[in-house]
Amino acid sequence: GGLIREAFSLFWNEAYDSLMIGVEERILFNRHDYQRIQWEAVGRILVAGYQSCQYFPLQLSKTFVSYCLFGEAVVTDAMLVDSFKRYVCDTEREVIEKCLKGEIEENDDALLELLNEFECKKVVKKESIVKIVTEIVHKERFKDRSPL
Repeated sequence: GGLIREAFSLFWNEAYDSLMIGVEERILFNRHDYQRIQWEAVGRILVAGYQSCQYFPLQLSKTFVSYCLFGEAVVTDAMLVDSFKRYVCDTEREVIEKCLKGEIEENDDALLELLNEFECKKVVKKESIVKIVTEIVHKERFKDRSPL
């Protein structure tokens, strides 16, 4: 069990670096050199690791895994926002948390930088910040990054 578990661990460590993006949680992203057959192989490795020695890559986004296993219907806005906060860097996470708590002004430099980073084209008002952040999360999580 130890040797095969180590092989799966090495595979997923390499996959985190070459096939995924994110900080604390990782999501797969589309690559020009990975087509359906390669992504299916990654899926088979995921299943084989779990079936043979209960190895599961914990850095995979929980929202992504839920989506793959149970479909889009189980993915809530709260799940997406929580997962997105683990996907972005610490400074972006702090800004998002302030936005969601209503503790940030619409002209805050960090907020404007975040909105620019994620190509937000809307005028932000204090009462619309939560809605806009949720829209950004939806856009980023489903933007040409899922191999499915």
